Amino acid sequence: MYTLQIVYRRPQELEANPANSRVHTATQVRQVARSITTFGFLTPVLIDDKDIIVAGHCRAEAAKLNGLTSIPTIRVEHLTKAQQRAYTIAGCSPSAPMAQI
Repeated sequence: MYTLQIVYRRPQELEANPANSRVHTATQVRQVARSITTFGFLTPVLIDDKDIIVAGHCRAEAAKLNGLTSIPTIRVEHLTKAQQRAYTIAGCSPSAPMAQI
């Protein structure tokens, strides 16, 4: 079994996934930034072995907006590239059946 490890990284070091199909509006990013200010950064950003974001693009952008110098990340290198892509798609379309991914 793979053990997840949270590592704090600078949000500026993370790279947006060019294959990410979800686009967040400036309003959404500001809303997430306010949520982070209110509740803290509670959900780590998932990244691959090259620091490309698998899930958490909006949280990473909100962190930059808030001027955070480090955010929690989890490297998901135990997933294949195909699994990472499927996870990204599932995250962008939570109502999509996994059979379609």
